[in-house]
Amino acid sequence: MENIMAQVVQHFQEHYRIYIVVLVCGLPPIIIFRRYSVPLLTYSIESAVYVAILHGVIGFVVFLARRFKLASSMDLNKVDPEWGTPMLRFWAFEQYNPRWIAGFELVLAAVIVFLVFRYRPMQTQKHKARKAPPKKKTGVGSGTMVGRR
Repeated sequence: MENIMAQVVQHFQEHYRIYIVVLVCGLPPIIIFRRYSVPLLTYSIESAVYVAILHGVIGFVVFLARRFKLASSMDLNKVDPEWGTPMLRFWAFEQYNPRWIAGFELVLAAVIVFLVFRYRPMQTQKHKARKAPPKKKTGVGSGTMVGRR
């Protein structure tokens, strides 16, 4: 874990200027068009979380399949199938073994993104016009009996 954090810190130290330029150029349009950009950002983050969970589940299922293959083999020469998925370098398709898992994961990720946008439609915030509070009726005809017992 320390190695990963060291790599992340090193990356930010090497490329901090790019991140500052992107932030300076990207933040004003996000603020100006926040009615449309904030829902888009939240749906993008939500989709990314679902896809990350999917990646973890697929990695766990492949791990279990590999374990069961090794444990249940009747063959005396148990050969490790070396099935696996890269947990952190998910974009390295050559590290997926068997290779079809990468394509399967991409198809499921596309299905997840479609389902998020289909069943959680993005709605912009509609601001209702504020109405003046109702006026209080005072005096004659207000329904109160003033001065009578």
